[in-house]
This record gives sequence, structure tokens and C-alpha cells, in this order.
Amino acid sequence: MNVGVERVTAAFRDAAIGYLALGFGAYAVFFVLRGLRWKLLLRNAAPSATVRTAASLSAFGWLVSTFVPMKAGDVTRATLLARRERASFATVAGTVPLERALDVLGLAATASLGLLAAAVYAHPHLPASVQEAVAVAWALPILGLLLLFGLASLVRRYRDRNRLTRFVARFLDAADELRRSPRRLPALLLTTLLVSAAQVAVFLFLFLAFEPGAPPSVVLAGVPIFLLSFAISIVPGNVGTYEAAFILVFGALGFDEQRLSAVGIALHILTTSMVVVLGAAGLVVDRLTRTAPAPQPVGAGASP
Repeated sequence: MNVGVERVTAAFRDAAIGYLALGFGAYAVFFVLRGLRWKLLLRNAAPSATVRTAASLSAFGWLVSTFVPMKAGDVTRATLLARRERASFATVAGTVPLERALDVLGLAATASLGLLAAAVYAHPHLPASVQEAVAVAWALPILGLLLLFGLASLVRRYRDRNRLTRFVARFLDAADELRRSPRRLPALLLTTLLVSAAQVAVFLFLFLAFEPGAPPSVVLAGVPIFLLSFAISIVPGNVGTYEAAFILVFGALGFDEQRLSAVGIALHILTTSMVVVLGAAGLVVDRLTRTAPAPQPVGAGASP
């Protein structure tokens, strides 16, 4: 579907500034909450890591993943944190797929709640099939997690064979370590729901910035499902796949597809710009807060 530059420019020109500011603020809160949750997962892998460090590197890793496919930002942030904290990269990296699994569970929960809210407070133009989508929103993520656990149990003995099996085995190790520390589960589940709520709030506010007359309950039904499409990143910058998923999800909820095409491109440009700002700020904060090595006493290492 071809969209002229004029239509995208018009979408930006007519955007509500207040909603744009709320969206940016929600994005910043999203990274802080991700840092808090990652800190909980890093308790044994890198106990000295602070929430500030985890949040800063999460934001920078998100920036890298925005432009480099296959979640390269996750490897980047794990590497940087392991080096900074002088921790084992394999142990730190094991927390990353577990965190991603929590992301999927959180979005699955918010997707079901959003679809339920849309069904209860149905907009007159909301398709009747939205009630049936509640089951789909839960089934697909959970099946994916079951597949990951099953694959991990099969390949654990072959963890040194290739990168995929090592990655899956690290996920299972991190999940097993968490199982042995059940007292962290309530905090992790709570922060996961807060992370998902903040991410949904970002796109809710930005959608309303471009479409202020849209019913929030219907937008809430679509945002988590749209965000689930980010789980597969195979195109640099998600160019094309982002807009296609946006049109598919919100078109199914009754929004005009012609209008969605312009809004989707504008939203992609805007969210990418926000990630660039917040990710760059995260890298700057990480560099400025690095602790210098303790100075050696005068004469240390000198020959007697």
C-alpha cells in the first residue's frame, strides 16, 4: 500500500502534543522498570549490578536491536554488563532469554485483559470476532514457551555443540536457578506486569496522539497483540514488518486501513526516534557512572 509523504507529514502535523509527551514519558518509565526486573534476575549472576546500570544498558540494547535484527541488542547489553561487573558472560546471558520469556507472558496477559475490556466495553464498530481472539492471545505465546522448555530439555546435554543449543541451555539454567529461589517470583511477576503496562501505555498514548478520537478500550485490545509481533525481528529496523503488523492488527479491530498506513509509518518513525534518544542517553549514563579502578598504593609493584 503506497503512502505519500504528504499524508505522513500531515499525521505528524496534526498529532496531539500532550499525548506525545505522555508516550515519551511512558517509554522512559518502561526502561526503568526493565532495569529493575533485570536487576532481580541478576541477583546471582551479577549481584553488584545496580538498577541504574541495568536500566541504562537495557535502553542501549533496545537501541541496538532497533537497527540490528535477531535481537543483537540482547547480546550487546549482556556483554557490556558482564564486562562492567566482571561477571560470567554465560551466566549473565542466561538471564536474557528468561527476561524475554517474561515479556511474552506479560504481553499475553495484557492482550487477554485488553481484549476482554474491549469485549465488555465494546465500541459499536468493533468486530464481533474480538471475543474469540482472547483464546488466541493466550494460546500462541504459551505454546511458544512450552516449545522452548521442551527444546531446552532435549538439547541440554549438547550445550557445547552450537550457538542455538547453548542459548537454549542457558535459558533453562536461568529458569532452574529461579525455581530454586521462589521468593523472587512475586516481585518478578509484578515487575513483568508493570513492564508490559508501561510498554502498552507508550503505544496507547502515541496512537491517541495521531487518532485522538479512537476509543481507548479498542486501542488497548490491539496494542499488546501488535507488540507480540516484535518477538520475531528478522528485518533491520523492522522496516515493513512493523507497518504490516500495525495495519493487520488494528484493521481487524475496525480502524480504516488507509488511515492506518500513514499512522503506522509515522508511529514507526516516532518510536524509533524515542528509542534513539533514550538508548543514547542510557549509554551516556552508563559511561558517566562507571567507577574508576582503585588506585594502587605508591610504589606498588616496584622491585624491593
